[in-house]
Amino acid sequence: MLWRDPDTAREKLDPAQVTFVNRLLEELEGPGVTRGEAISRDLDQALCPCRDTAAMDRIEPPLTGGERDTLVGFLDYQRATLAGKCAGLDEDQLRKQAAPPSELTLLGLVRHMADVERAWFRRCVGAEHDLPRVWGAHQHAFDVTGAVSAEAFSTWEAEVGRAREIERAVESLDSAFSRPGWDDDFSLRFVLVHMIEEYARHNGHADLLREAIDGSTGE
Repeated sequence: MLWRDPDTAREKLDPAQVTFVNRLLEELEGPGVTRGEAISRDLDQALCPCRDTAAMDRIEPPLTGGERDTLVGFLDYQRATLAGKCAGLDEDQLRKQAAPPSELTLLGLVRHMADVERAWFRRCVGAEHDLPRVWGAHQHAFDVTGAVSAEAFSTWEAEVGRAREIERAVESLDSAFSRPGWDDDFSLRFVLVHMIEEYARHNGHADLLREAIDGSTGE
């Protein structure tokens, strides 16, 4: 564990991270749990969940599955790939613009994909049309000024979890949905294929960023 008391923690964090730590400590405390006991939990992992392990298990898609199982399998594989590309990195590395002149960062990609998950599954398939974007305007996800990695990863994982629930509740790949501003409906099949494409594209960016940060390569 990196920190054992709030004062020490706050000395090591910027203002945005301090705000997140304060909120985290409030959530950790509960009936019968003191502040000291809450802090003694692994805050290092809580503040940067990608530091030691990937946030999601990476399971190969089924080789002989049906269409839906195959699509969902490839989407989960791509999600886990992004988590793996961020594993073991600290806060500064996650926000590093490692492939100039591009301003992309791994943290920005995670924030972006949290927004993409919400946009397609909750706002479209789930018909929560009035639900706001996660970070405000569309491109704000890529601006990591003042962003906290723990908040980004927990938000992304929460949106992925909700997306899975929504997908499982849909009867068929052919089920049709609408999107504000679109003239035509689209199917769940379209959403799954688009999400695979979206992750695959950005995982290519993540490949280059991770290699530039610490030389790590691989799928």
